[in-house]
Amino acid sequence: MESKMKIWNKVIFILLFGTLWGVAELFGWDVLRALQVPNKSTYLYVVAFFILVFAKRIVSFPCSLFFISLVTIIYKTLGVQFFGCQAAAVIIDAIAVDFTFHLLKRERLDDWRWRSVAAPLISIVAFGTFGLYREFIWAAPGYIPTGFNGVWSYMLHSALPAIILSVIVIHPSYAAGGIASKRLVGLDEKRSLRWSSAAGVALTIALWMALLFY
Repeated sequence: MESKMKIWNKVIFILLFGTLWGVAELFGWDVLRALQVPNKSTYLYVVAFFILVFAKRIVSFPCSLFFISLVTIIYKTLGVQFFGCQAAAVIIDAIAVDFTFHLLKRERLDDWRWRSVAAPLISIVAFGTFGLYREFIWAAPGYIPTGFNGVWSYMLHSALPAIILSVIVIHPSYAAGGIASKRLVGLDEKRSLRWSSAAGVALTIALWMALLFY
């Protein structure tokens, strides 16, 4: 779809998906904390994974998810407790999905078997990279790095559930994104993109306004 999408529409969708992800991170964390859910990062990752796969079907130009992650980080800075490692986690997740989609191409990803392989690979790379980053580069205040033992523990308790859930989530997300993409480039392409842009701007502004009361 990217070859038919104008720069303005690309910007709108980047803002839209970045906003959705950012709001999900902020409010999702508070909801999970209120419910005293353990391993909150696992469930936030699954939500992010759904958004990223869906978004990639619509804005599939190179590095699109990286730009979306930058918008998400802006929202993350509005949180009460924002640390640099959180920004790293967001970027790592986006790059992992972006790179995998670029590597496998749509022809393979249209096959559910390839998607079933891609999902756990993305999750392993994302969690493994962040685990190494947290242990050896930059950890959140209060966290005491324990080296490779910490990486292993993180993979076992947080990554393993995410890997399982990602295999389930990738199929409806990929399908829904494909349906949305086809709708946007339907018979009347200009009108379709015009309405989608208007809807994207409206939703982005609405979500941003909601954060004023956050």
